[in-house]
Order: sequence, then C-alpha cells, then structure tokens
Amino acid sequence: MGRMPPDVDTHAGTPQADTGEDEAPPLLGRWRNLYLVVFVWLAVLIFLFYRFTEYFS
Repeated sequence: MGRMPPDVDTHAGTPQADTGEDEAPPLLGRWRNLYLVVFVWLAVLIFLFYRFTEYFS
C-alpha cells in the first residue's frame, strides 16, 4: 500500500472536509474585530450621507 496524501483520512479512505472554523480572518486577527470595523465603517458612511443630504437640501 502506498503513502496517503495528508488530507486523506487513513481510516475511512475519504478526504476530510475542511470546514474552516479554525481559520482566522485575513485582517485584525479575530472575526469580532473585523465585524466591528465593518459596522463602524457603515455607521460613518451613514452619517456622512446624512450630512451630505442635509447640506445640499
């Protein structure tokens, strides 16, 4: 019997599913921090669009 690739379960002989649950986001280290940045950015945009609308109305 030959060598099995590292992503194959040797007991069942089928590839293991990679759920990605343990992966960190590409920025800021934690998903909570990334969501916080996105939420703050959304709030800033809403505020800027509100001020823009008030100024030009």
